[in-house]
Amino acid sequence: MEISPEVLDRFGIPRVSSLSFIDDLTGLPNRRFLRRVLDKLIDTGSPFCVLFIDLDSFKQVNDSAGHEEGDRLLRRLGELLRDSLRKRDLVARYGGDEFVVILSSGEREEGILVAEKVIESIERELGSLWGVSASIGIACYPEHTMVASDLISMSDNAMYCAKTSGRSCWRLASPESSSVFWHEDVFLARNRELDRATEILRDPDRNSLLLITGRMGSGKTSFLGVVGEKFEDRRVLRIEGRPELSEIPWAALSTSIRKHAPDFPGVRMSSLWSNLLGRLMPDVFGESDLRDSIMDRFALLDAFSRLLQGWAPVLCLVDNAQWLDRDTVSMLSYALQTGVVSGFSVCAAVLEEDDDGGGEVAELLRRIPFAREIEMGPMSLFQTSELIKGRLGVSREVDEFAGTVHRFSGGNPLFACEYIRTILDSGMLKVDDGKLLPFAQPASVPDRIRNIVTRKIRTLGSETRKLLQQASVIRKEPLELDLLEEMSGKTEGEVLSSLDEGKRSGILRTGPEDSMSFYFTNEAFREQVYSSAGSRTVTGYHAHVAERRIREEDHLNAGYHLNRAGRNLEALDIYREGAEAYLRKGLPGAAVSCLEQADRLSREIPEAKLSLSELCDFKYDLLNAYRLAGDWKKTGEISLQHASLAEELGRTKKALSSRILAADCHRMDGRYVDALVELEKLEPGLEGLFLVDLLTREADSLSRLGMAGKAMERLDRAEAILESETGDTSVARADTLHQRLIVTISVERMDGIDGLIRENLAVAERNTWIPWWNFYDIAETYLLAGEPGYAVEVFRKALDRAELTASLHGIMLIKAEMADALFHDLRLEAASGILDEVEDLARRFGELKVLDDATLIRVELSMETGNLGLARNGVNGLLCRRPEDPAAAVVNSFLLEQENDLEGSLEEIRRTLDLLQGSSMSSIIDTSVMTTLDEIRLQEAWTSSLMEGSDFEAIIRGMMPGLNRRASCRAAGLLAGWLHERGRTEEAEEIISKALNNPDWSRMRLFRYRNLIIRSQWDIEAAEEAHGLIRDS
Repeated sequence: MEISPEVLDRFGIPRVSSLSFIDDLTGLPNRRFLRRVLDKLIDTGSPFCVLFIDLDSFKQVNDSAGHEEGDRLLRRLGELLRDSLRKRDLVARYGGDEFVVILSSGEREEGILVAEKVIESIERELGSLWGVSASIGIACYPEHTMVASDLISMSDNAMYCAKTSGRSCWRLASPESSSVFWHEDVFLARNRELDRATEILRDPDRNSLLLITGRMGSGKTSFLGVVGEKFEDRRVLRIEGRPELSEIPWAALSTSIRKHAPDFPGVRMSSLWSNLLGRLMPDVFGESDLRDSIMDRFALLDAFSRLLQGWAPVLCLVDNAQWLDRDTVSMLSYALQTGVVSGFSVCAAVLEEDDDGGGEVAELLRRIPFAREIEMGPMSLFQTSELIKGRLGVSREVDEFAGTVHRFSGGNPLFACEYIRTILDSGMLKVDDGKLLPFAQPASVPDRIRNIVTRKIRTLGSETRKLLQQASVIRKEPLELDLLEEMSGKTEGEVLSSLDEGKRSGILRTGPEDSMSFYFTNEAFREQVYSSAGSRTVTGYHAHVAERRIREEDHLNAGYHLNRAGRNLEALDIYREGAEAYLRKGLPGAAVSCLEQADRLSREIPEAKLSLSELCDFKYDLLNAYRLAGDWKKTGEISLQHASLAEELGRTKKALSSRILAADCHRMDGRYVDALVELEKLEPGLEGLFLVDLLTREADSLSRLGMAGKAMERLDRAEAILESETGDTSVARADTLHQRLIVTISVERMDGIDGLIRENLAVAERNTWIPWWNFYDIAETYLLAGEPGYAVEVFRKALDRAELTASLHGIMLIKAEMADALFHDLRLEAASGILDEVEDLARRFGELKVLDDATLIRVELSMETGNLGLARNGVNGLLCRRPEDPAAAVVNSFLLEQENDLEGSLEEIRRTLDLLQGSSMSSIIDTSVMTTLDEIRLQEAWTSSLMEGSDFEAIIRGMMPGLNRRASCRAAGLLAGWLHERGRTEEAEEIISKALNNPDWSRMRLFRYRNLIIRSQWDIEAAEEAHGLIRDS
């Protein structure tokens, strides 16, 4: 069977390579040809339809009647489809029992008519003989999509819908925005290997041999197919090793030549060579009268070589080379090395598994001097991510899914694809605007993977199998040898012997630098080994590991193993003990992990075993852990759950506190309007201290929305209620006083704030129950008021209070802001040292927000010391992670100014103001913008005057009366510099002198230093004084 020259020319396919576009079994065009056709048709813009056809019940035919009968059915189906279509339509075999029909008309009505005709024909012609029917999916261009691969994916998805709807029917593609499709033909993740293979094989006049090695599922067969597509100017001879033919001389080679010879050009050769070849393949070269006694092995080798020479240049693609017979290997070696054939390249895929004999064949081929090798190792996490994007057609938000797939597959492409398809076919994957949405994991290992792993497990000795089952329970990697010795009762040598056997089978691997560190090759292997042990056996193993983890005080893993051992109440107690221990150590994130597991477990324990009171107390622990970890969304959710339980138990006060906290969590998450709405709903039923608490929280949200007047009204009401209260009101009074400070900050009333700061500080120092964040806010106020030295002192007090309560998150946050205060106090080395500590802690504990805050300060330090390259690297990273963050935007504006990009600086400072629109100073602090609104507006005025030529003097003199201390000090320096550049140095000196001698500004050492640098443009002594400030710090 061949494709007509007219069709080949129509779709731009070289006639010399037409054979590579034919399906061996049915003689129909194959998937490769189909891709070429779809691309060409879309280029023309003419409408057409794609029918994706899949046989129902084909597997039963294969299982009951054998694969030969299944092949006969597929050949008959191919004939039926070809005969029932018009000449201008095309049918191709897509793979397995899947066929694709392309109709030259793009009308869906015609696609439906043809689909119904095909279903009827298959039922009539094939149903009675084999009991099969067909399910068909229909997709039309351009109605459903403009992308070739999506046409196949969408018609395939529609076919799947037809199957689930009862079979023997058709369905029309009807994609929704959340649908995800499998793009089978997208080849990704091996680009580096493909480039290397192309380089090795590219010379058509030089013989070359490339071995593609790797374990099962590493993608070797797909790789061979793509390599073949790279060399369409050569004839491609495909050889496949088969285990049942591996002992028959010349079997693989003669089978391949028998298949390809009719489509390759005839070769003139001597009668001896014809007779020799005819001895092996009489159906191709005619009957031979040679007898075995006169066959000459080297003459036969030479005959094969001459045949290949006549077909040159030839690219020989060998799949499953581990099953080649030795004579075929000898022939390939002879043809490559003797020079009888030139322009002969061999690319052979070898499965190197100990039980498949691949090592022997690979070694024979490696002996060829110019043999090269590419190992198809596991995919990296990045390659797995790229595979997901290509196969699912998504562009972003795949990191979490890629991590899950990579852990499960260990980077094995086959395992990765099977896992993804299992989730996809179950409908658990959805996409929105090119972004992958949250997904659920499949309940079991895909069948194909299970079968592969089961075969490997069966080859192991019974002792090794048992040891690996014990290892699969442990969960920690590298595998703990001492624990395996303890569980198995074996010596270290015996354990290592079994682990080595597991490694040889491919179930285990060792670390890249330590051959004594053992890991499961992937999660799929571990899961299947685990399930092979049986539930009763693994229960005992889990109990053993649980006791070990309890001794190690590893509460999280101890609880997991107790749960798997069926001891749920003990697991619940261990999780709660762990949460308490982690909170004492200042690790709220770890405490949350324990309590989340306990929460899941509590829902599984019958009410008779876990009382309502215990459940209520547990929810209270959980909400506090989330609160300390800064997860305000979860804090709000659990607070409402706790409130409901507390109300049911009659704990009214605790229920009210939790409901107020739940409403206020919106504020902590930056949703101030939502917080106000929820708090105002609760207000009518409250009185006394509960009402004071609510009013104080309302005042905070109002101040962050720029409504300072209304915020002060709430605080006045709260203080009036406190005057009439007779009980202990110290906590409430401290809260309202602190909130009055926050409201004052929100309007940047820094000049008259000293008394309020001192009052708050006195209350905080006097009462040990005042939390660290009160000191933190006081220190921030000092910093914004232009008192960085005082800010550092108060940050130290905040640090003491945070250490007292073991709040690791608080310690990191305080140290980051203390570094900023040290920077403004011109103590640059001290600031850098603290940032080192913060960055180390933040990386170790995954505090990305704190790490970004530290990066902002590090950028400011780099700018001040002239290291603009380092600063630019830091800012670019921040803008990638937080593009809408005003903190990153304002720092970027200052940096762009230093880089002489004034246009960019102006654009960025205006973007900052847009991002902060509607915000007050107190909410700006929450976004880590380490400057005041006045300073941001000053920067906008300065850069706009530089860019647009506006009168900076007039603008700044108009602004200065309303500016705060920090902004006023900087404005004086900018104006002085501006005047000096215009020859008005005396006026500049007058302004800068007043700024430097102003006692209220004397402690702003960073701003003083910058003003001295400006003054040094006309007064050399100012430079020495500036350097003295640096030395003194």
